[in-house]
Amino acid sequence: MTRIADRDRNALDRRDDWRDSASCAGLDSRVFYAEGRGSTAQVQQAKRICSGCPVTKECADYAITNGEYYGVWGGMSQKELREKRRRFTSKSKTSMRAAA
Repeated sequence: MTRIADRDRNALDRRDDWRDSASCAGLDSRVFYAEGRGSTAQVQQAKRICSGCPVTKECADYAITNGEYYGVWGGMSQKELREKRRRFTSKSKTSMRAAA
């Protein structure tokens, strides 16, 4: 039984390994959550940090599948993530209908 639990825990650890390679690793997360005056500039600053990141796809996928509605994730603003989430949800529903 312990072996299965260890294997499951290792799988979960590997799933989040992408965070170690992120350009934002070690930065103050508040940089990625814009609010108030200057929020547009703050979003642009966060996107610049993301622009050279090797794991933007993993980051955006994480945000979409885990319901992250706020902040810049994978180099995308909240609005861009919302649009991608809608497309992802629509594709999932279409796939489920086709499989039924």
